[in-house]
Amino acid sequence: SLNLPANNQFTIGDRWSVTVDGIRSEQSFTNPMPGIYNDLAQAITDNDASALLAVTNTASQLEINGLTSGFSSENITTEQTQFQFPNVSSNIQWNLALPVLDGTDTTQNISFTVGDTDDDGTDDTQSNVEAQLTGNLLNKYTVGTTLDSAADSLTLTITPVADSGHILTDLPWTAPTSSSNAATFDITISLNLPANNQFTIGDRWSVAIENKLVTAASVSPANPTATNAAGVLTQSLKSLTEQFLLDPNVRFVSYNTKNNSLEIGLSNPFSINSTLTSSPVRTTLQTASTTINLTDSEQSIPDINFNVYHVDPSYQIHITHTNNTGTPYINSLATSLNNHNNNYFAFTDNSNRLELIKLGNTDSFEVHGFYYDTNDGYTNTNQSTGDTINTLNGDDIVLGGTAGDTITASVISLTTDNTDRDIVLGDNGLVTFEEDGSILQATTTDSSI
Repeated sequence: SLNLPANNQFTIGDRWSVTVDGIRSEQSFTNPMPGIYNDLAQAITDNDASALLAVTNTASQLEINGLTSGFSSENITTEQTQFQFPNVSSNIQWNLALPVLDGTDTTQNISFTVGDTDDDGTDDTQSNVEAQLTGNLLNKYTVGTTLDSAADSLTLTITPVADSGHILTDLPWTAPTSSSNAATFDITISLNLPANNQFTIGDRWSVAIENKLVTAASVSPANPTATNAAGVLTQSLKSLTEQFLLDPNVRFVSYNTKNNSLEIGLSNPFSINSTLTSSPVRTTLQTASTTINLTDSEQSIPDINFNVYHVDPSYQIHITHTNNTGTPYINSLATSLNNHNNNYFAFTDNSNRLELIKLGNTDSFEVHGFYYDTNDGYTNTNQSTGDTINTLNGDDIVLGGTAGDTITASVISLTTDNTDRDIVLGDNGLVTFEEDGSILQATTTDSSI
């Protein structure tokens, strides 16, 4: 058997050899980084639903062109960022958030005009940007510009200054914004090497582009066999990741090699069937999902009472959410939900839409209530006033609440001779659906009624 390095930490050049009858055979641990750059570049390309990104790499750097929204990373250093501005001759005012290089996600906003702002025949963009690099941005970046007069466009190159007090790892980047134009940006990155070039199985480097996570695993057995369980599992999960990324309904796939797991973001219900015999065994995982849309005005409300109702108390959520993190409201709400109840997984594409997925429940899909009221808080079974509900033609399902409700359900079809098939529950009802949309059960949630 081959001796493993201490703590499973492999160093480039580690070698195992056998000499038989004077003939020497050996195998050594080679630098995995060129392969990891290739894997990450391919994963970004595969996960680019818009097909607008251009990704190139060498054995020591990776460049992503055509970014339109956001970029973040793990265990990765930003070498250079280039912002592409259109309509330079219009002297447009732009806003840009720059990382302050302090090891956190903190950014400082700058505002500048692109173009010849003093009408002297020369471009003033570089000096306009440099004048904004004050406070936490002082001496943090070098600035350069390239003007393409024929295309009426300009490239602004921002390079973080390498200094002992500057942390260039895992910087958050976003595209510049203006009132009337859109800009894109390109980024050049390098993957951080482990200390002393000692690699551990499960080391990883990852990027998130347009809020989609792409992960590249590092050290894994080159030739997994049936007797190498770790190698088989690693290769199997990598293969699964590649298959999921080909599905247009998949929002993102996070491949975590540290605990050999996949996190899959989907908007539609899905199931996973496994034949693994490892412990714990999870042969079937069914989910249900609901999309929650918040308007711009609702996202500006300081507090929202957010509730999820379910017949199983362990699947209920009752929280008052306050956004004081400085992040977009919908993002912080998703974080609150994920931190509150492990039976759900919330994610967003950075719009006003949040998707909440119910995990680990094999029951039929059910109606979940997601209620928020910007005036007096959430609605629940113990907090209601008399409502008036009227339905028109068609098969309807009506659920009343606490207090005296007036419910008028039309039972005569206006288009056929058939009678409508309505279901009306006066108080505290629950309707359970089968997977095909048919109704399994309609009942009350309050046995005292």
